[in-house]
Amino acid sequence: MSNKNNGVDEELDYILQALGHRVRRKVIELLAEKGPLTYTELMKETGVDDSGTFGFHLRRMSKLLKKTRMGEYELTILGWKAYKTLCELQGKKPKPYTKPPIELGVETTETPVKAKPSEETRKETVKPVEEEREEREEETVVISDRMTFELTERIARAYLEKGKKLIITDTMKVVIHPMPREVFDKVVERISDVLSLYAPRDLEDLVHLKAHDVLSIKFYKEKPPKISLDLGGMIAGLVTSIVSGISGLVTSVSGNVPKIVIGKTGKLILVREEPLPVKKNMKLIVDVSGGILEVKRGDNPKVKIWKEKDRDVGITVDISNETMNIEVESGKCEIILPDNSVRELDLNLAGGYAKLSLVGLENIRMDVDGGWFRLATRTDKPLQSKLSINGGGGDLEAKLEDYEGEAYLYTDINGGVLRAKYDVPRDTRVKAKSDVSGGWINVKMDGRTIAANYEDYGYEEARRKLRIDSEIYGGVVSVNIEKH
Repeated sequence: MSNKNNGVDEELDYILQALGHRVRRKVIELLAEKGPLTYTELMKETGVDDSGTFGFHLRRMSKLLKKTRMGEYELTILGWKAYKTLCELQGKKPKPYTKPPIELGVETTETPVKAKPSEETRKETVKPVEEEREEREEETVVISDRMTFELTERIARAYLEKGKKLIITDTMKVVIHPMPREVFDKVVERISDVLSLYAPRDLEDLVHLKAHDVLSIKFYKEKPPKISLDLGGMIAGLVTSIVSGISGLVTSVSGNVPKIVIGKTGKLILVREEPLPVKKNMKLIVDVSGGILEVKRGDNPKVKIWKEKDRDVGITVDISNETMNIEVESGKCEIILPDNSVRELDLNLAGGYAKLSLVGLENIRMDVDGGWFRLATRTDKPLQSKLSINGGGGDLEAKLEDYEGEAYLYTDINGGVLRAKYDVPRDTRVKAKSDVSGGWINVKMDGRTIAANYEDYGYEEARRKLRIDSEIYGGVVSVNIEKH
């Protein structure tokens, strides 16, 4: 019974997370009330003009959606549950659920009720489906462990003619050459764990859907970039970086990326400035998929919002009960908050730049798929931090003052960059545990590098403790601990 209840709770948590943004709510409504729609049609109907932003929202609700053989999106069973929940919250009657037609060779999560077929019909329908599923198990080709890979139209068509699909992974640089959209969509299943990806502009929406754990994605209009890699110099540079400490590399990246993000923002026009009715110990939920967010310290809480010229306001700020919600898609948002007004931070970052300075935090949860963040916090509590980074990255600076108990930093890194700096009391005992399957991690304490798996003497009995757990499948991580 408890396992069943846990499953229900997980479904409900996922649905509520999906319903937490107006774009995702609109997608659910559209698919339930209008039926299957393409990526482009959904973008137009929801009013989102940036495919990267829209792709981020679809990934955040992936369990609620599935694609038909025609390439259109429709709701899964869980998606219909989300639609029903949304209608109940809005106080309207939901449209009745109708089962989609069964497509041969397409697995569904439901068992359709069918009349018993004749032997002749079963030979014509069931057997081909089974054969197709057997063939599908052998049709995926994995391209991996390469410095570079170029997917030309000729290569793509060759795989298409053979009925093969491609997974491109663990590659430093991938270049997609111009090709028809249907060829790319049918051949490429996934692109993951890639440092740099270049693709034609007309494939932008498809690339965002198929790309996972890619640090940098760039689109070109005419000719693909030429690949030029000095392998000897690159390898030597990487070795030097590892030997001398990865923190220098992270510092370089963290210093330049925010400048690039801010530089892309056009002329800004101030459209709103007003006081904020904040409370103490609030939960702050932040969704940034573009633009700039700055949360600053100050005695007089207020909000200032700028929009980009020739664009609608892409920012919403809402406070209800003890929760503040901030959504930034474009433009700039500046929030002034007094110390100890935020107890818990939930940051979802898919693009843009988020800079936050907060005092009194107790819990941090971050889900970073792109963009860059800088978070500085000071607290006298045993700060609990859980970070998942699949692209982009950022800086975390935490000063823990005279706290008691075990502070905790957990990082799950599948790509991107993280630099964490912890300033803790002198008598704090440290324990570090790392599971590294790819990428690099460097942990320093008082200026000296310590083992990735390390434990101070007397850790379990200590009054103040700091535990660092890392799971790294790609990317770069630097943790610097200083005792004062």
